[in-house]
Amino acid sequence: AERDVKTRLVLEAIVKAENLDVTEEDLSKELERIALSAGKDIDTYKKHMEAKQMNYIKNDILTKKLIAFLKDNNTFVAKEEKPAKKTTKKSTKKAEDAPSEGEEVKAPAKKRTCAKKKVEENND
Repeated sequence: AERDVKTRLVLEAIVKAENLDVTEEDLSKELERIALSAGKDIDTYKKHMEAKQMNYIKNDILTKKLIAFLKDNNTFVAKEEKPAKKTTKKSTKKAEDAPSEGEEVKAPAKKRTCAKKKVEENND
């Protein structure tokens, strides 16, 4: 969450420092695009809009302008990937099956072959 807040503060500072804002022309173009995609004329669309929707559209336009500004004024370099370290599995089955600290060690289950013999003896 702290990282998100820092990122937002940096982006807001860039918007302010570079005087990025949403003009009436920007807003009209976006509203026209949205109205057409909804199959309505722009005046009808504007009449039915709430203030929250208008603020959302303005923020969306501003975000697009910010991203365009950052792309135009920065050089992006692909980060080189470090080759993965090859690890060999040296552990043995005994090491994997070893109980962890504080875990109880249980004896293996006893074979039940004796019970069958007793039953056979009783039948004779």
